[in-house]
Amino acid sequence: CWGDGSNSMMYRGIIKRVNNEGDGYVDVAPLQWLSDGSDKTVRIEHIRESSGKGQIIPDWCDMTLRFDVGDRVLCYVYGEWRPCVVSVVWPIGTLSSTSGRPPRSPTDDFPRYACSFQDEDGRCIIEKDDDDFIMEHPSVFRFSIGQKIVFNTKHARLPGAIMHKVRSQFPWLEGSITARDITGEAGYYTVYECKFKFGSKGDYFADIERDVDEHIASLSTDPRTRLLDSIVQDCERSHLSYLADAYEIDIDLFRDLAIRRAVDSASYNALTWLQMDRGIDVLSAKDEDGNSLLHQLATKPNVPKFFRKVGESLQQRGYCEEDCVDFVGKSCDKTWLDVLSKCNLKAFDIVLSLNSGAAICVMGYNFLDEDHEQRLRSLVSVDRVRTCIFERFLECRKYWRICSRMWYSVPSDKTYLSDLFSGDDASMIAKSVARFYVD
Repeated sequence: CWGDGSNSMMYRGIIKRVNNEGDGYVDVAPLQWLSDGSDKTVRIEHIRESSGKGQIIPDWCDMTLRFDVGDRVLCYVYGEWRPCVVSVVWPIGTLSSTSGRPPRSPTDDFPRYACSFQDEDGRCIIEKDDDDFIMEHPSVFRFSIGQKIVFNTKHARLPGAIMHKVRSQFPWLEGSITARDITGEAGYYTVYECKFKFGSKGDYFADIERDVDEHIASLSTDPRTRLLDSIVQDCERSHLSYLADAYEIDIDLFRDLAIRRAVDSASYNALTWLQMDRGIDVLSAKDEDGNSLLHQLATKPNVPKFFRKVGESLQQRGYCEEDCVDFVGKSCDKTWLDVLSKCNLKAFDIVLSLNSGAAICVMGYNFLDEDHEQRLRSLVSVDRVRTCIFERFLECRKYWRICSRMWYSVPSDKTYLSDLFSGDDASMIAKSVARFYVD
């Protein structure tokens, strides 16, 4: 919706009050103020007039973000990564002409974060919530300066003069840590700087960007421990296969431990690897209380990342069972969604999000019958944000079904669509369908 008074910027928010008397008005609670604990609202007046109706548009974007106020992050600003702390989420109401570009139309990007620099005064505005713009700033490091390690040459940033030779001859190289947590010196973040030898021309240096076994490992760690650590770190399937095959690790000897590590860390890559590449049926895995896989995952802290990867996988690969595991569609126990609604707000948002892709699973399988829908509505009613997330999903499902009937219409649909796009609400429904389609 559009702001009021001297502030005409676009807000994201939740409708708190509707008044249909006279020209009518709507009071909206902007998300920034909700996150700050404020009850302040913005009033949109004259909603019965065409000018007022244009000030409120449907919003299909996610309600939650990856980071919270106070989190240590790295922000990509002016071509380099800077150490910052999140100071405001959805900071539309505090923007000015000097602090960031305010959104002024429905097609503009909505700023996600305002972050304060740690190394100097000032702040930056982050418009997209992905790792190309903002990512977690590590506070704990696996290795110390001077420690001996091996690093993956394919993932390391190497001197250009020797890069191709090194990678073609040595998939992994020994070295030692010379520095760590380097920011502001390049267009990428360096978690470790490593010194290594190659040929007869002395020492070279490599930059390591991620502190996971797939990129860097200890010289003294045994292969089985490396594999279990890689599962916890959610390393790629290819790396898990490399460790198991290169060191001839029989995963069946400790399959229960491997599954438990994958579930406790909510590792999408590890669970997919166990199911697809090792033939271990994790979809049927239950704990000592008889809880299904998704029921167990629903209580884990890292489950938002798991469901985000479920959505990404579906968007990239569709429903091809040769490439990915349909964790949601193959789940027979649907009570995990009830648990998720209580245990993890961000994961609940992602699962029911059109943007993440995970909502398509729930929509596509007629996931919620009438009784389950009413039960969920009751569970989320204690919290206005959860309620808004669930209501948004129901609206998404409604417009998804409308669009499906438009795209794959049969003769019986023509009357339905004709009735839908006629009458007093036809214009608003058409705008909502168009917005839904674009989002």
